[in-house]
Amino acid sequence: MKNKYEVFNETLDYFPKPIADILSKLPTRAVFGAAEIRLRSGRPLSVTVGGENLYVSVGGSLCHLLQQGLYIVSSEDINTTFRNMCNSSVYAYNQQIKNGYITLKNGCRAGLAATAIYEDGKISSFRSISSINIRLATEYKGCALPIANFLCGGLLIAGPPSSGKTTLLRDAIRLVSTGSLTERRRVAVVDTRGEIAAVNNGIPGNDLGPNCDVISSVEKAKGIEMAVRTLNPQVVAFDEIFSKEEAIEVRRAFFSGVDIFTTVHLGSVDEVYDRSAAMEILRSGAIKHFCFVPSVGIAPKVFRVTDRGGKVCLDSTFSELNVG
Repeated sequence: MKNKYEVFNETLDYFPKPIADILSKLPTRAVFGAAEIRLRSGRPLSVTVGGENLYVSVGGSLCHLLQQGLYIVSSEDINTTFRNMCNSSVYAYNQQIKNGYITLKNGCRAGLAATAIYEDGKISSFRSISSINIRLATEYKGCALPIANFLCGGLLIAGPPSSGKTTLLRDAIRLVSTGSLTERRRVAVVDTRGEIAAVNNGIPGNDLGPNCDVISSVEKAKGIEMAVRTLNPQVVAFDEIFSKEEAIEVRRAFFSGVDIFTTVHLGSVDEVYDRSAAMEILRSGAIKHFCFVPSVGIAPKVFRVTDRGGKVCLDSTFSELNVG
């Protein structure tokens, strides 16, 4: 299992040497707390540490305020980093790029801010990349232990961006696949963006246990269908349910006797009202437990999903919420 320090240093290989040298001087404590590295053309290099957006000086120190001596990212820095992330073959990564990201070999995801190019009404690629945001992915084995008793049946993990949803999902998959504190089951992971398994040359870089199969770089709805039809899973796991099409496939999988583990972006439990895809799978019966993660380091709250007279209800010792 790689720790944050190892993942951080692997990521430095994608940057131009001046940036890599500067970032290599950051204090060890900051490296272990780093969640993102951001490059914005014409603006200071920045790192997100403990939820704070900090600027990086040319000497490798972190600053809260704009001041002299900060490293200013150039357009060439952006272009060099982009080429390195694509391994000098942009075409090979075009499917990811047109969705606004690139998944790195160590499982980190690089989000792209750029000008979209359209063909036939659909985004075909991007040009003039102005920003790159690398989210540093790390395994935290054991982080799902507090919810181990809720891994029987479907699980929906919700929370704000960067709250640790994918990290919790990854460890839940490992616990079920390994049989640690739960019944050991076969898990099929639909890893559209490569963040869950970090597959490289067919081998998962992250530990998902011995009874896990991974389908990478396929749209989630299609991947769920493929997994159920061909891999005979007992659990299908994927990250960030977004569309009704995905929810429809979740419903089909559930009626095929398969449990679902997935995540959704929510700022609060109440926001589940406004997420049609999340409501769709809650109403389907595919989800037995709803887990809300407020932020990294804060214990999740688990709700039991029940149906009372046609209304979905989230029940727990923490609170009770009726969802229409």
